[in-house]
Amino acid sequence: MRELTGPKNKTTYVKAMAIKNKAKEIQDKVRAGELIDLPVLIYYCTERLWKERPDTTSLSGSRLKDGYYNGLKATSNNKFFSKWFEKEETVVLQQRKDSAGLFVVRKAVSNCIEDCDNIYFDYNRRELVMEFRNGKKLPFRYLSDGVRNMLAMVADIAFRCTVLNPHLKEDAAAKTSGLILIDELDLHLHPVFLKTGQIYQVLIVPN
Repeated sequence: MRELTGPKNKTTYVKAMAIKNKAKEIQDKVRAGELIDLPVLIYYCTERLWKERPDTTSLSGSRLKDGYYNGLKATSNNKFFSKWFEKEETVVLQQRKDSAGLFVVRKAVSNCIEDCDNIYFDYNRRELVMEFRNGKKLPFRYLSDGVRNMLAMVADIAFRCTVLNPHLKEDAAAKTSGLILIDELDLHLHPVFLKTGQIYQVLIVPN
């Protein structure tokens, strides 16, 4: 943790040594190829609702770099998530195999919207599209601000869980532990969502 002991003193990290040592230990295990569970760490402040981060970073394929990317920043980056979705669907098409990560994220988003049957990356539109049970298709950007912000946050949490712990497969969102801080909860979540349940329930409860 950071500490400021006086008006003229600099910020110190002395008491954070134990945390830094633990982080290095985990990092070494991941680099050695061990399939250990990594915690999800995210902070959603109110600035994320209207401040978009420039899309300057591509997916690296690293559990640590991609899973924690921009997780504590005051800006959002839905384009980064969209890139991940496009990449996963491309792999599914090319290698003809299912993606546990896509399953987890789709289930989390579908649980938020009534009658939502699927969410996918449309290669013609070059954007995310939601598909409903009645056959209607709706681009993600056409949703209301409240619903879009809610879905973006739920999808972001599920996405990070799958990137951090791919070995957990379809259970990544349910079994990943961690810490999620949400400032001004009512600004981030749609009123209907606030009445119906917790983020945790949305991530793990099947339709």
